[in-house]
Amino acid sequence: MKTSFIVGASSVAGTTKKINQDNILVKIGESDEGEFALFVVADGMGGLTDGEVASRICIEFLKSWWDSELATIINETLDYKPNKVAQSLEKVFQAINSHIIEYSQNIGERVGSTLSVLFILKDTFIIKHIGDSRVYRIQKHLLEQLTEDHSFVAQEVLAGRIGKEQARLHPKRNILTQCVGVFNNINVFESRGNVMQDDIFLLCSDGFYVKLSDEDLKAFLIEEERENDLDTVLRSMVKVVKDRDEKDNISVIVINIKCILRSE
Repeated sequence: MKTSFIVGASSVAGTTKKINQDNILVKIGESDEGEFALFVVADGMGGLTDGEVASRICIEFLKSWWDSELATIINETLDYKPNKVAQSLEKVFQAINSHIIEYSQNIGERVGSTLSVLFILKDTFIIKHIGDSRVYRIQKHLLEQLTEDHSFVAQEVLAGRIGKEQARLHPKRNILTQCVGVFNNINVFESRGNVMQDDIFLLCSDGFYVKLSDEDLKAFLIEEERENDLDTVLRSMVKVVKDRDEKDNISVIVINIKCILRSE
């Protein structure tokens, strides 16, 4: 089967932000097996404009990777080899980390960014991730968070000291334990899996998900999408987040997987 995608994306400033420090990226290509795609959310942290620079560096490096290294991997291999893509993405994360650290040293301020990457080709997905932005999947009406949060509150949840709902609204929820651009050594989270027809993937910054429960997400992405196009659904979701007075920047990408039977 050939794979195709229906995609919607939005990135806007929160209710009190003058500058949107988030950056997102959507890239879709074509192969013999159908479309393949790269989706990225980066949530920058730092001074008034420096967080935006950090997240933009993430996007620029991944654009370059798409245009050069990925093309080489796909063109040189007869079979899709996830290991090659994953190893290549790992190197990009390390290069981004070094570049942002160098930028921080040049300006004399510490800046950084979360970075969540989803790559899909044929029936396989690869996730590379660091920070507290998230990647979700809805499969057969079940919502699953595919990434782990690198944050203080996530550690508290794992230790059993607070619950998941407490973590969502905790005053220290913005404290990260990992991101790109702050520490010389980073441990990039990786996940892989199979893609099925009608799977829905969602990438978002914390400014998006903190005001929405899991039930909210499922209601929008399962129920409302049946009645409306994806762009309308996204606008509705962002409006709800803003109406709930989210002050942080709000970024979200939604991908609906569609498979087309190969013609004989």
